[in-house]
Amino acid sequence: MNDDCLIKLFVSPENINFFNRIIEGYSHLGTLTTVDSKSGKVFVRCTADTITEMQLIVDNLPFVVKRIGES
Repeated sequence: MNDDCLIKLFVSPENINFFNRIIEGYSHLGTLTTVDSKSGKVFVRCTADTITEMQLIVDNLPFVVKRIGES
């Protein structure tokens, strides 16, 4: 899979399940993988066709997320 279609994030561990449910609600746009539940590290996998919409969703979540690699 192309890394351009992988959104790497940190979310509060207590929001991981909620985030997953939000992603599931937008069926077929992407999938959430929890990399480390203690730190809140998650990856959102999507396709070249859905990355723009998925980034819009991530940017408008009702809780704080931090993209991995950003300051």
